[in-house]
Amino acid sequence: MKEADLAVRDREILRADERFRQHFPEEEPHLLRTVRDALDRPLDLPARAETLAREVHAARSWNEIQNALGAFFHAPLVPAPALDEPDPDLSALPPPLAEAVALLYRHVAAFAAAAAARDGFPPEQRARLAEVLARWVGRTTPEEMELAKRGEEDAAQREAMMQAAASLPGGKGRVMVPGAGQLVAAIEGILPALRKPSGFVGTLRVETRFGPLVVRGEGNDAGDADAFLLLDLGGDDEYRLPDAPTDRPVRVLIDCAGNDLYLSKAPYSWGASLLGISILIDCEGDDDYRGGDFSLGCGLGGFGMLWDQSGKDRYYAGLGSQGAGIFGAGLLQDDGGDDEYVAGCFCQGFASTGGFGALLDRSGDDSYLAGRDEPDGWRRPATFITFAQGSAYSHRFGVVTRDEKGEQRFKITGQLPGGAGIVLDGGGDDRYEADVFAQGSAYWYSLGLLVDSSGSDRYRATSYGQGVGTHAAAGCLLDLGGDDWYFSRTTSQGCGHDFSVGILWDRSGDDAYRGVGLCQGAGNAISGLGLLVDESGDDDYRCGSNAWGYGSAVDRHPHAAPFGFFLDLGGRNRYAGGAHAQAAPGTRWRQPPRGFGVDAGR
Repeated sequence: MKEADLAVRDREILRADERFRQHFPEEEPHLLRTVRDALDRPLDLPARAETLAREVHAARSWNEIQNALGAFFHAPLVPAPALDEPDPDLSALPPPLAEAVALLYRHVAAFAAAAAARDGFPPEQRARLAEVLARWVGRTTPEEMELAKRGEEDAAQREAMMQAAASLPGGKGRVMVPGAGQLVAAIEGILPALRKPSGFVGTLRVETRFGPLVVRGEGNDAGDADAFLLLDLGGDDEYRLPDAPTDRPVRVLIDCAGNDLYLSKAPYSWGASLLGISILIDCEGDDDYRGGDFSLGCGLGGFGMLWDQSGKDRYYAGLGSQGAGIFGAGLLQDDGGDDEYVAGCFCQGFASTGGFGALLDRSGDDSYLAGRDEPDGWRRPATFITFAQGSAYSHRFGVVTRDEKGEQRFKITGQLPGGAGIVLDGGGDDRYEADVFAQGSAYWYSLGLLVDSSGSDRYRATSYGQGVGTHAAAGCLLDLGGDDWYFSRTTSQGCGHDFSVGILWDRSGDDAYRGVGLCQGAGNAISGLGLLVDESGDDDYRCGSNAWGYGSAVDRHPHAAPFGFFLDLGGRNRYAGGAHAQAAPGTRWRQPPRGFGVDAGR
């Protein structure tokens, strides 16, 4: 790894260059510390990611998962608020159940009271914040695309986003609403008592100062799920949310058993929150979740979590969903079963400014599909922006100008960096399908991470996927075992573009890599670092050009040329496509100026 150490050392020198640092304040309130860690110590990222994945999948409780995430993100736990709310009238319930529900209410109500006291936004400002956050990521209008192609910007939109960011709590990279993870832990501790057979049938509805508390008995129920706290004790249930539920600071839904159907076309549904806390826990059954945009485990300026503890489940939603966070945390956790995830863009372990998004699937043969929402107006026809499956995107604003020589330059007028999106899949033969920006991909001072712990998996993207960082970002795809298949056309599979690091690291198995160009260990533009490492197995590499340890030339800044590293550490490998004529088992090669390849052979 001597060559890699040299690359890191040179990158540290270049990152200290004033021309680079002028755009990055030392104290950026919404920049997560783990993003800075990834760029400062890029070769530590795979080991840190593996440790996180192993701790999460070995955890026996949410508290252990929370501790692992907190260590990775440098986010210490915040104490939960005091339980001083009086109990509601639960005399209609059997005594043991009434006692458990009362304790549950006290925990949830304590957070609701704390959130109401902390939320100092006047109604007009809150409405404006909601409007701006809903457009933080989304479908580009034709007018916006035309502005971008002309090298111009929407100054009014930039100013609105900058003002919104200034009004939201940054906390030096805090990714959790204070104590929200502790509420999940408290609920988990009460679940065994709630799930004991009680004989209660029918429905109890009690009005509280935070909204209705509803307890449904052990039967098949159907109806509106609009409640502050809803507990269903069992049965095959159907839940509906006709409108966007944004009027309460805290919402909790717990379903103890049954094959359930969650239906909504509204945004912020099913464990999703706008400027608040929303938690959905389904303990058992083969369930079907359908939501609109910003749903199924999404936190916009808040904390949203969907936790399914067992069963073969199906998840369908629009953009900004399935573990997505912006100025907050969004988590989707599935503990077991062969699951299907389908969503639009900016989803499935996605984050933007000041946010943390995670999709944690702990076991099963799973299918992930993202895209077809946001056409890519810049690259190949009929492709779509996805930013999914362990991806992050943060905003940089600017206009295109020309220097004294007439060459184009991008002038930055503002920036809102700092998100981290991750997918941790614990095992099974999984399929990942997306388009542009996916599968361990990040853009503009953010972190995208996908870790698959075992199984023979298939990864398919179009470009900017499978371990790629773009414009001062870090992306990593780490696969810890299985015979895997990777396909992405360009700027992928361990590619760092423009002050970025991209890593694709495969621990073991007989793997196949397919690309067209600028992939499989490629560094591009100023000070990019691309790395592909395959530790063992008989592998098959196919790529047309600019791959297998490729570093492009940089005319404007020759001292800042990028690095590309290709390291296959064992196995009988095959090469085809002409990316480099010297690539062969048991050889080393170099592609000037700073591209390096090693095939260790048997």
